[in-house]
Amino acid sequence: MQERYGKRYSQGYNPGIFEETYERALRLTSIKRCDYILEIGCGNGSFLRKLGRRSKNVFGIDLNKDAIRCLNTKNCSVMDVQDMGFRSDYFDKIFSIHTIEHIPDLEKAFSEIRRVLKKKGKAILVYPFEPIRGLFEIGSSMRVYGHPFYGWKFHLHTLSPSKIEKISKRYGLNVSKSGFMLSRLIGPPWPQFFSVLEKV
Repeated sequence: MQERYGKRYSQGYNPGIFEETYERALRLTSIKRCDYILEIGCGNGSFLRKLGRRSKNVFGIDLNKDAIRCLNTKNCSVMDVQDMGFRSDYFDKIFSIHTIEHIPDLEKAFSEIRRVLKKKGKAILVYPFEPIRGLFEIGSSMRVYGHPFYGWKFHLHTLSPSKIEKISKRYGLNVSKSGFMLSRLIGPPWPQFFSVLEKV
């Protein structure tokens, strides 16, 4: 399913729909020029380029081979967040914008996030507020399956700040900020959650 999803998702993906979300995510933490930063789920690199204007040490990972191939950047790799190839205590900041809801094993992902973060490093997560799992993946469902009601195949979890905090605590990550925000896509504002985790 990953190959099928990757190609068709890339063809229909419009990075502009996340612009306001990107700006809000950047305001959740301060970034120094010397910070080592990772984006989990870098896709076509639209947020990665914004990060690159703030830090000279920016890395991106994604499972979508087509997206990484198009990026053609040495610091971007096809890699699974559940088993990252970076050394421990490497990053000052990690960003994940609408990616964690797609990860099969959140426990492994959070364990790896903690491992590669430096002490007092921060992970900024933005994820959908969905009363019904997969509600905001209707577009992807149409592109991949030709049917609007398979969004649950893309969003594997229904997440909330309290659920993120519960998992984070098990892996030595404290939630320093969390909440709800609205970002405009096309049409009405889009409800989202955010959590800022800090390695203790």
